[in-house]
Amino acid sequence: MVGDMELELKHLAAYLPYGLRVQDEEGNNAKIVALFEDCCLIKYDVNVGDYEYDFDDIKPLLLPLSEVSDDLFKQIGFADEEDFIECVYNGDILQNNFNKLLSHHFDVFGLIDKGLAINKALNGK
Repeated sequence: MVGDMELELKHLAAYLPYGLRVQDEEGNNAKIVALFEDCCLIKYDVNVGDYEYDFDDIKPLLLPLSEVSDDLFKQIGFADEEDFIECVYNGDILQNNFNKLLSHHFDVFGLIDKGLAINKALNGK
């Protein structure tokens, strides 16, 4: 972990409706199926059971905002990346646009840079 920030419920909850996948400490990927105050249930593709993990023991698989294509910026209502940055800076981003970024698993909370998430674009998973 970089800095004092920890992975929290608020970072994961926004992605729950969009099938967020995480990586456990052993490098296995799974889907979050339930969230609690300080832990979550994840389901592996090959197992039938759900497994409980503390947030400290998983990392979400996310895409950095730098991976948003110009076409996707336009699909979610922005002219380009500069327009997006200006809207975020001014607090003018609409909930619908924010949800579209979440649905594509973009790192809207800056978790990758803080070492709390894995860059899905580099990981290839």
